[in-house]
Amino acid sequence: MRYFTSDTHFGHTNIIKYCNRPFKDAGEMDRFIITEWNKIVTPDDTVYHMGDVAFTSPERLKHILANLNGYKILVLGNHDRAGAKMFEYGFAEVHPNIRGFVLKDNTICNLSH
Repeated sequence: MRYFTSDTHFGHTNIIKYCNRPFKDAGEMDRFIITEWNKIVTPDDTVYHMGDVAFTSPERLKHILANLNGYKILVLGNHDRAGAKMFEYGFAEVHPNIRGFVLKDNTICNLSH
């Protein structure tokens, strides 16, 4: 299966307030997202993340990504300042955007943040 997501903002304490997310802190939010992700995504699935993955330390991001199922592809968002280093953190592919992406029904679209 292929899945699409964006704006997880792992480790981003202020996103809880900005977006009224129902968590007491970033740790609780991160654990919830990881659990729910892994309930749906298997290790054999592909996940396209359309940016704004995290606002945290590289070490914490590596730990989080290592605990997420699937082959992870990142389309960079405006908060993904690490850019190419995202390979080191756990993404198999990193792109500024993906043009000409073909859906199952042969619809052609572009993937971007």
